[in-house]
Amino acid sequence: TQKWGTSKNTIIPKSKKIKKSDEIDLTEYGNESIHYFISKLIINCKKGTKIALVVPQGFLFKSNRHYEKIRKEIISRCTVQGIIQLPANYFENTSIATALLILEIGTPKQDTYNIFMSVFPKPKKLFEHSNVEILKKIIQNFHNVEKGISINGSEQYGFTVPIQEIIHNNWMVTNK
Repeated sequence: TQKWGTSKNTIIPKSKKIKKSDEIDLTEYGNESIHYFISKLIINCKKGTKIALVVPQGFLFKSNRHYEKIRKEIISRCTVQGIIQLPANYFENTSIATALLILEIGTPKQDTYNIFMSVFPKPKKLFEHSNVEILKKIIQNFHNVEKGISINGSEQYGFTVPIQEIIHNNWMVTNK
């Protein structure tokens, strides 16, 4: 396990291979523990590791310096592979809209690349079988995009957007 030390408001990984740039300044993340968790996760995972995070949708588009900082950190340290927006109440006992954020750890190989996007339709009833089928189709489209297979004809289950457009639109996802 990774050992961590502290210096004032900074978390410093105790490892010979950690660079000064890998320190986490807690004052930059406000009172949002998710920001700290994601930063720590990004630093500790090996390059090439794929992670999927369930985050509140507000994480994607809230406009304050804490949210903007963590999104910039994600863009600079990870390849964003997919964003799947889920409706409010998709998870039991959760009344807020969430999103599945799929990342690959490591600086993107290119400045511009496409991200798989999907906006899950608001279900008529929660926890019904058709919701599972829709999610399966979205995941299949994600895997097809990952493999370079065209998803033409099934865009209602996902589409691709250049990363620059995501950054420009402050991470807002709109169905094409």
